[in-house]
Amino acid sequence: MTIRVALVKDNKVENVIVAENLELIRPLFPLDKLVEQTEETFLAWIGARWNGTRFESPKKFDSWTWDEDSFDYLAPSKKPKGEYFWNESVMEWRPISEMVLSPIERGLSEAEILAELEAPE
Repeated sequence: MTIRVALVKDNKVENVIVAENLELIRPLFPLDKLVEQTEETFLAWIGARWNGTRFESPKKFDSWTWDEDSFDYLAPSKKPKGEYFWNESVMEWRPISEMVLSPIERGLSEAEILAELEAPE
């Protein structure tokens, strides 16, 4: 039977190792914190947060709080129906249409990016 073991540094999962048992990998990481994934600790994945008892999703925004029922962080207000993103600076959900995307995220070519930069406002 194999086990999954999380390599935890500063309460953050840096790696997940699959091994036959913990004793086989302990000598490889003598100074690191190794936490075995169990039903009690829940699923470990790179980037997850270790709270000392179980693995949690990383906190998305400072204003969001942990919810035991959904086992996730929740925004201060409920997300409206439709396509919205959380804007932490104003602490509210905003329509996706208001999201500012970089030229690369908008799919512009290098020539189009240069043309936008040179265009008068």
